[in-house]
Amino acid sequence: MYKEYVEDKRCKAFVYWLFVVRPLLTLTHPDTIKVVMKSTSPKSRKGAGIAFMLPWIGESLLVADGPKWERNRRLLTPAFHFSILNGYFKIYNDVTDTLLEKFAEGSKNGKYVEVFQYSGLATLDILLQCALSYKGNIQDVGESHPYVKAVKRMIELMLHRCLNINLYPEFLFKLSPSARDESGKGLTDEEIRSEVDTFMFAGHDTTSSVLSWSIYSLGKHKDIQDKVYEEVRGVIGDKQYVDCEDIQKMKYLSCFLKEVMRHHTPVPVISRMLDEPCVIEGVEIPKGSFIDMAIYHAHHHPDVWEDPWEFKPERFEGDKHHDMDPYSFTPFSAGPRNCIGQAFAQNEEKVLISRLVNRFEITVDPDHEVEHFIEVVMRAKNGIMACFKERT
Repeated sequence: MYKEYVEDKRCKAFVYWLFVVRPLLTLTHPDTIKVVMKSTSPKSRKGAGIAFMLPWIGESLLVADGPKWERNRRLLTPAFHFSILNGYFKIYNDVTDTLLEKFAEGSKNGKYVEVFQYSGLATLDILLQCALSYKGNIQDVGESHPYVKAVKRMIELMLHRCLNINLYPEFLFKLSPSARDESGKGLTDEEIRSEVDTFMFAGHDTTSSVLSWSIYSLGKHKDIQDKVYEEVRGVIGDKQYVDCEDIQKMKYLSCFLKEVMRHHTPVPVISRMLDEPCVIEGVEIPKGSFIDMAIYHAHHHPDVWEDPWEFKPERFEGDKHHDMDPYSFTPFSAGPRNCIGQAFAQNEEKVLISRLVNRFEITVDPDHEVEHFIEVVMRAKNGIMACFKERT
């Protein structure tokens, strides 16, 4: 659909029918996307996708709306203050220590290793330690860890249900602590569980996607890898650990990371259900309509981005991107329902990537085809095979 509606026709939106029973409006341009992102319209609880995740993630920020969403967002925001986030850098680095050794061991004798699995375990390890103070040796236990198995199985079930219209009806599917609001009440145990489950799901899978595609981009573009390495080396030298002051000095790494999130958009689509009518491109869209904001398409729209399929971190240097519509680049969404954990994620990614490139020269297997594959996040259809060679 991208080539026909975005690349050829330069559409800002198009409609298609889902299983011939429901129209779905897909937005592909900042001009149309920002109309919905600026609102507080909730995630859709009907049909596929988020609705099928409710038994898992509950009434969390991802799906809550109205006063409940406003209250929970307000209570949770202090947990992501920079003074709190700065305390997590030791965990980022400790987890990275283990990841580096895994990559070094797997790359002995010039072997290529599949990076998504390692990345996913590392980012999950970070979240478990930061959010729950749980050290479960996730990276060593691997796919056999009960939590890892449970998350993988729940995603498989959700995707299976999304692709099988016969399982949409619920009855058919069943057959197959210090924060307080104004009233003095804090989050209930059920609310805390829902938010934690959401952080664990949304926080590690998306970051794992960014890390994996960063490794691919470094290995694919040797000249860019050299520039990232030179900057990182100039900032940290032989230091083992990277701290918050270090990453603030890594300007080109920030540009590189943004280009990874543009080119390989970690969350390709964000869905909403309109809680009130809105006008998009002169057309009134009625309340209750289902909207898909195709972030991946917007990040590659030829009317927005010059050479959209070229990987060029330089497009984010200095003030170049500041002249563009702020809704042209939205890897963490935007507006009132933007990602509450985006600073946490970016700090984590910068530590992981800077330490990886400072220790290893990264190459990707030239004989292994890499193709985008959209699940809940952006993955590679057949994985990403990379080799990590110790720098001398």
